[in-house]
Amino acid sequence: MPITSGIPTLKFSRSRRRERLGKESNAAPKGASDFEEFAVSLKRYPDTKPEFAVSLKRYPDTKPEFSAVRETFMPVAIRSARLNDVPAILAIEQQALAAAHWTSEQYNKLVSGGTVLLAEEAGQLCGFVCAQAVAGEWEIENVVVAAGFLRRGIASELVRELMRRAENEAASAILLEVRESNLPARGLYEKHGFREVGRRRGYYRDPVEDAILYALRFDR
Repeated sequence: MPITSGIPTLKFSRSRRRERLGKESNAAPKGASDFEEFAVSLKRYPDTKPEFAVSLKRYPDTKPEFSAVRETFMPVAIRSARLNDVPAILAIEQQALAAAHWTSEQYNKLVSGGTVLLAEEAGQLCGFVCAQAVAGEWEIENVVVAAGFLRRGIASELVRELMRRAENEAASAILLEVRESNLPARGLYEKHGFREVGRRRGYYRDPVEDAILYALRFDR
């Protein structure tokens, strides 16, 4: 005869365990999986260490409030370009199919006599805007953001800083043109107060498309 401790051992089936959990306000519903019970336990025990919540990303059916991980980014710094920045400017410009493509000589001229602003994250170039001033009006020539930094508001930061500098230097207006189909760019400019002022038919090539003209005028 086997020797026992004399202490009765209680065993609960999975259904009975869920039945007991169901009596609590934060319990998983009847028929829930083991993982759903685990997700509920995170809600019931807020002191659970965050690293346990990371595993929730592996289960897309879990309710969003259980996910505790969010991607964070380094702050972006904006500065004026120097001549030795031109190779890096060309590198990201050539990867942007919708951008205007210029030579290094043209960028050297812009850096020397125009306005070229760079956006950097941890010392890495992630975008730029360039403009020229003629008779008190600034014209935006190019706005480019590197592929790995899209949809993070970098173009908006560049345009905002360009507007600030133009106003500080007593510009009367900022002008630009954009492909009619480039709705994200048009939305960006309109958000910053630019207004549609005209159209140049068939201005762009490959493919042929109209250019929409925008202007932002400063009150003096």
